[in-house]
Amino acid sequence: MKLLMVAAENGEIPGGKVGGIGDVIRDLPPSLVEAGAAVDLLMPGYQAFSVLPEVELVGHLDVPFAGELKTLTLAKLDTGKGYTIWILDSPLFAPQGPGKVYCHDPDTQPFATDATKFALFCAGVAELLLHDHFGRLDYVHLHDWHAAFVAMLLRHHPRYQLLRTQKLVYTIHNLALQGIRPADHNESSLKAWYPDFGAIDHRLMDMRYPDCINPVRAAINLCDGVHTVSPSYVLEIQEPSNEKLGFYGGEGLDRDLRAAAAEDRLVGILNGCDYSDIPTKIPSWKRMLAVAEQAASAWYRADEADVHRLALQRIAKWKKEPAPTCVLTSVGRATDQKLRILREGLSPQASSLAQILVQLPPDAKLIMTGSGDPSYEAFLLQVALNHDNFLFLKGYSDPLGTVLYTGGDLFLMPSSFEPCGISQLLAMRSGQPVVAHAVGGLRDTIVDNETGFLFNGANLRSQSLELVGTVAYAMELFYMNPVRYRLIREAASKVRFEWPRLARQYLCQLYV
Repeated sequence: MKLLMVAAENGEIPGGKVGGIGDVIRDLPPSLVEAGAAVDLLMPGYQAFSVLPEVELVGHLDVPFAGELKTLTLAKLDTGKGYTIWILDSPLFAPQGPGKVYCHDPDTQPFATDATKFALFCAGVAELLLHDHFGRLDYVHLHDWHAAFVAMLLRHHPRYQLLRTQKLVYTIHNLALQGIRPADHNESSLKAWYPDFGAIDHRLMDMRYPDCINPVRAAINLCDGVHTVSPSYVLEIQEPSNEKLGFYGGEGLDRDLRAAAAEDRLVGILNGCDYSDIPTKIPSWKRMLAVAEQAASAWYRADEADVHRLALQRIAKWKKEPAPTCVLTSVGRATDQKLRILREGLSPQASSLAQILVQLPPDAKLIMTGSGDPSYEAFLLQVALNHDNFLFLKGYSDPLGTVLYTGGDLFLMPSSFEPCGISQLLAMRSGQPVVAHAVGGLRDTIVDNETGFLFNGANLRSQSLELVGTVAYAMELFYMNPVRYRLIREAASKVRFEWPRLARQYLCQLYV
């Protein structure tokens, strides 16, 4: 079995991981190699990764794009793990600065910069395939919308007609992000990128915006196999989304996904976790505060914002107080997906997060780190201003994440939807039970009241009520039944979702 993986992120390279996809692309290939597959990985360099000292420049590649030839560099990195990382690069891959994987565009032009960048990258992928750079491939595995243009080119562009029978599989890491762009009449559109594309198949078009293409819909319809990252999520996305009820299903693509399921092209396989480097030492409260202070100080030096100033003031105050008996933690992006339930108001005056903080015992504290949507960052700052048992750290660093995963007593992960999730796995492997919404991969990885705590709810308000009640129950168990709580911690630490076993599922269920 010979595979080529195409992805925007890779945690194997410093700075190459933004979200969970970076963990998957780091950990899955070596496990596939161990299972007997030959694997190559292809990703953009963003004018940062291709110039790393350990990366070897291979040559240059001329790619037809936007009516002219664009010259890309091709480099490679020997991972020492049995597979090679190939890196395509161009100044056009770093329009907002070297090393920036994703760009931010105004609401009037969503995805415009990134879509053009990834459309060029995918044209480079198609050219390498056309020139037989990787030899005969059993499958090309495309990850998320950034790689979906490869399917569109290979199946429909006349230049690549010799590749139309190439087997393709597509992984949905997050269905909420679809990279929708105009089909024409825009500098960031299908016809602007690929003037010779020809007639546009209706299966490439977005169902809600008829003048736009939808890369995710295209990949779902064009690929031989479609995969998402948990068995529960694969069922949820076949149902229509209902935002009023707080249910995030197919995000407009449920009909296409049901068709893929009916054709036996849709499969759900959980993501795994790396259990080889579990921290063995639980950090002290003093150590947790020191790492938090170091991160907040660095962010404050770069940006003297009120949120960092408040964080430093709170850390200084906490250092003078006795250590709490219970530390709640949360690590994740400040986005609607991750925080909507926490922001939902149980009364006109209080969010569910505020209610949780009010009901915490006097010697318990909550530390949360993350960044993203400015409106959610502002919400978390306001809550921190009103509650001195809450520390919000706007940003992320690996040392900070590590001490929160390993040093906390209860981890909060109330995502509105979760294709798989990695944070709960990282917390659980260190023996920190998780309070999570019973959706997607969270439901598939946590057993309620055995390895963690799950809540549900028929709508957003009831989800918020259930979250507050579940945290209260976990706190009661922590203080009033410590033996039972210790058993839950121990059970969580023993759960294993190991990549070698899951990689064999890829070979048996996806690459068939």
